[in-house]
Amino acid sequence: MKKTLLISIFSTIVITASCGSNETNTSSINDNENISLKSEINTPSTVTIKETPSKTPLKESLVKKAEKITEKVQIKKTIIPTPEKLFRKISTPISKSILPTQTSYDNSAAITPKIPTPTPTPTATPTPLPNPDKMTHTESLCEDRKDYVYCTSSEAIVAPFTQLDWESGWGVEKGYSPEVFCASDLQETVCPAVTSSLLAAMIEWGSYEPVEYWVLGTEKEAASKLTNINCERRENRGQEGMDDCLRKHGPEGDYGFDYYRRIGEERLENGFGSSSAAHIGHDEWGFHLFASSITFGFTDLFQPIDGAVDQKIIIHEYFHAIQSSHMGLGGKRESLKGSDWFVEGGAEYMAEIKLKKAIDTKLLKPIYGSKPYVLRDNMEDHMLRAIDNLSNNCPGNKLQDLNYENQCDILYSLGSWAMAYLAHVYGEDLLLESFYKNLTEKPNWEVAFKDTFGISLEEFYVDFDKFLKLQGSDYDLFHEILGNMEYRILE
Repeated sequence: MKKTLLISIFSTIVITASCGSNETNTSSINDNENISLKSEINTPSTVTIKETPSKTPLKESLVKKAEKITEKVQIKKTIIPTPEKLFRKISTPISKSILPTQTSYDNSAAITPKIPTPTPTPTATPTPLPNPDKMTHTESLCEDRKDYVYCTSSEAIVAPFTQLDWESGWGVEKGYSPEVFCASDLQETVCPAVTSSLLAAMIEWGSYEPVEYWVLGTEKEAASKLTNINCERRENRGQEGMDDCLRKHGPEGDYGFDYYRRIGEERLENGFGSSSAAHIGHDEWGFHLFASSITFGFTDLFQPIDGAVDQKIIIHEYFHAIQSSHMGLGGKRESLKGSDWFVEGGAEYMAEIKLKKAIDTKLLKPIYGSKPYVLRDNMEDHMLRAIDNLSNNCPGNKLQDLNYENQCDILYSLGSWAMAYLAHVYGEDLLLESFYKNLTEKPNWEVAFKDTFGISLEEFYVDFDKFLKLQGSDYDLFHEILGNMEYRILE
């Protein structure tokens, strides 16, 4: 009988490796805000190894159907520590597998070219899987596939791949598990932690289009192997040629896999424990693709580290998938997207409050050894950073002036407070239940904004600017918003 590993993400592994850390934590390719990381790491809390009982006919049927449409890869070994090793200490020096190579930078070594394989002929009428029930927990199932680690939900099935008309189902909740791919040089705690954070977001907001989340380490060889896995998948599915894919994710590509590998390498060398991630497509292929640098908060590379920051970044990025799933397809998407402050501020605000809720309801446990996640402190920091930068670094700029090219280091911070203000004054549920739910029926996002909140963008900008100018005075709306924000989460 085969064995199944059920992985719960957090444990009581004691971490003793230490190194200073204080640097930018970016949750998108254009975010350059500074976030202090001040807590320690966590590892999977429970590892249950159990004999799989005889399957009922229904479940056996479901499994067989799933095996027909998911990739079959020989499992070499499991990556999760056995129970007797669960309480070991990870002490310095840390494993060399996580460190950057000591050789000089060599572009030619970053991506190993492979001979393209022919694109298979798609099956005309694939057998559909039954729509799974809504996910209820964040336990993951992970496999060591030699060149990478692969994780999914332990209860939900992976979306079947077909080349049929997926456009008709875009924006419809489907309930499939995310697929998480992690480079082989990452510590074993990373992939399960990333998966659990994604699952927490999906449980809160739903699972719409299929999700692939790719996490890079620092080594060139490991990144090359992960890139080849991705590009083979793209070519086999008729989405992109091997050469084009390798070029995009190589050293000369923009925001591809090697870009995120270099981010991790540079920050590790400079002693800054911050990560960067982005939602990089692809509505034209029918799924959401994410790329991430090493998530330092899920490792023992720096002490202290606030693992909640990486949890929040992952939840932030998944909200971009929610936004994308509600914008429809085709040329109209750009007019429905919204200003940069609205897109990033919405993702940041929603990630803050939903991480707080996930921890309070024990859907996610705090990273072991970390200080408690305090929503009020985070939102206060956002406001203080925004006021300081508007006064000293970007005088004369207002919310509507901020974009990816002109962030003033506060695009996310001030944007999150704009969303907090809208939620407090007009209703917490309007963003998802009204704005995004009805977005595709509107000609553009400005009309959707007015129909949702009852005021025009211009009127909102005036009101929000007055709100900002009253900070530092006896005006108490700021603290009222903070208090109500936490109260609503507990409801």
